[in-house]
Amino acid sequence: MHTFTLPSEPMITEHCEDAVVRRRADISCASLLEMISAEGETLKVSPTTETRRVDGYVVKACSRGSVFGVLKRTLRRNRYRRGWVAGLYLEQQGIGAPRVEGLVEKGRWGFISGSYLIMEYLDGANNVERYLAEMVQDGAPEERIRTFLGGLAQTVNALREAGAFHRDLSGKNIFTRKGEKFYFIDLDSIVPVKRYSRGMHYTNHVQLYDSFCDYLGDDMLEPFMAQMLPEGQDYATWVKLIRRGQMERRTRQIETWRKQGRSL
Repeated sequence: MHTFTLPSEPMITEHCEDAVVRRRADISCASLLEMISAEGETLKVSPTTETRRVDGYVVKACSRGSVFGVLKRTLRRNRYRRGWVAGLYLEQQGIGAPRVEGLVEKGRWGFISGSYLIMEYLDGANNVERYLAEMVQDGAPEERIRTFLGGLAQTVNALREAGAFHRDLSGKNIFTRKGEKFYFIDLDSIVPVKRYSRGMHYTNHVQLYDSFCDYLGDDMLEPFMAQMLPEGQDYATWVKLIRRGQMERRTRQIETWRKQGRSL
């Protein structure tokens, strides 16, 4: 199984109360345990996770569920360590991401009742989908939008070249400050790969196209996609595939919203 190569800088792993804590040397075990217990500001809630802001940090907690959830976290513990490992790897590669500070696994007798990833809060940053929408709404010049998209394409290409595949590369999972530097979030969705397959390229490009096509026309989006074109792929054919994939993705999303009773 392919794995990320971790940085040579030593990270500390220790037992602290009823938890196993992986952390950087410049943050204490006590501080991490205090953060995971703090109420904080809720940023996002899903059926399996809750993400909170605690001062200058973000705590992503995987602690929900019944006995089945505990068994899943215990038997698939490497899956729940993915964000920690991916964050360290991206930092080593010089690719933007929140700085991971620690990973706390709480439990007893070898069972993991909760897993908590602690990372920096990207203060002053916004996701690229919202950032682009505001640029268009404010009447940003075409050249500024093209520069923004070019920088984003370069960052996505750097992720690929580092052998890291993001399973959900929508605009909501890429943040930016001032449209110049970009940061990948949802780190536990990033997995190591030896080589990007055509399907991986296709998945990411559909996700990105779907994030921006409500704000920009193909005169802007097609050159953006072309900068990330898979090797040996015909440009015109690829763009047609991406457009069709986006329509299918949007149809599935709308059907999901209908089933959930959400307004369209």
